[in-house]
Amino acid sequence: MDTTAETGQKFNYLFGLINLVAVFCIVWLLWYIFMNPNAVMKLYTPMYGFSLVVGFLAAIVFLNNVADGIHFRKHWDGSNGEY
Repeated sequence: MDTTAETGQKFNYLFGLINLVAVFCIVWLLWYIFMNPNAVMKLYTPMYGFSLVVGFLAAIVFLNNVADGIHFRKHWDGSNGEY
C-alpha cells in the first residue's frame, strides 16, 4: 500500500502491529480477570453465549424505548428518522 501520492508520507505498518499486540494483551488480561473459571471473578458459564444474545436484545429494546423508536422507523418522506 503506497500512500505517498495522497499524503506525502509512507504508511507505517509497525504502529498497526503494536496496536494489535496491545489490544490482544488487554483483551487477554480482561478475559483472565473476568471470564476464566479458575481466576478471580469466574463469570464464565455454559450459558455465556445465550447471555450475550439476551444482553444484545435487551439493549435494542432499551434504546427503542428511550429514543422512542427514532432509530428503527422509516419516515414516509424517505428520510432516515433524523429531525
